[in-house]
Amino acid sequence: MRQYLFFTHPFFGSMLTMLRDNEFIQWFRSIPISTKLLTVSTLVTAAAISSRGVYPQNLVYYPEHVYGHHEYWRLLTCFFCSEISFSFVFRLYILYTFSRQLESSPLFSDSSLGYPYFLLLTMLSSIAFSSTFVDLIVFHETLIMSITFLWARYYKDVTVVLLPSIRFQGSNVPYLLMIYTFLTRNGELPYDQIIGAISAYIYCYIYDVQPTNQGPQAIRPAILHHLFPISGDFAI
Repeated sequence: MRQYLFFTHPFFGSMLTMLRDNEFIQWFRSIPISTKLLTVSTLVTAAAISSRGVYPQNLVYYPEHVYGHHEYWRLLTCFFCSEISFSFVFRLYILYTFSRQLESSPLFSDSSLGYPYFLLLTMLSSIAFSSTFVDLIVFHETLIMSITFLWARYYKDVTVVLLPSIRFQGSNVPYLLMIYTFLTRNGELPYDQIIGAISAYIYCYIYDVQPTNQGPQAIRPAILHHLFPISGDFAI
């Protein structure tokens, strides 16, 4: 069974070789489109915030600014707000690795709309839950947890190696991340990650309860037809 090694993935280990041999462009082009957009958006936003090129207050989710001042970009940028740090590199690795594996998996291979639909649904659900219960303004961890939660359901039997002596099943990854966040935040509940997991579960519920193509397709926003080319029948 395949094992996915944190910090020993080819994404890190072969980066210098790729740059030296001009393979970086080929690697970049091989990334599925949604994962590419997520990764680049996260990197660019974090670099801009860390270099003080943009103030995070202009990117986070403030409902009064979104709906009162028509600053609708906040509905998207709030999912990428972060600063470059060691924990950011760790989160970026999770985002890239799990997102790429999901987008390339048989779960979404029958349609180019499947994975964008999942991302859109979980993003909207996260904002709705936050507005109702918690009032979050940054959803970076929320998005990563949504992707991780779905990955853990699909790759639940994969053995994840954190260190040579620390191994655990893929199904436990979301809960271990929540525990890690709980400890690093001095006992503060990771409400953002909890909301991300709930949002992903809603998607899984729709998929499990309505296993035919007609269920999810009926509520898929039509705008996705224009953003992503259709390849075959819609299936998730």
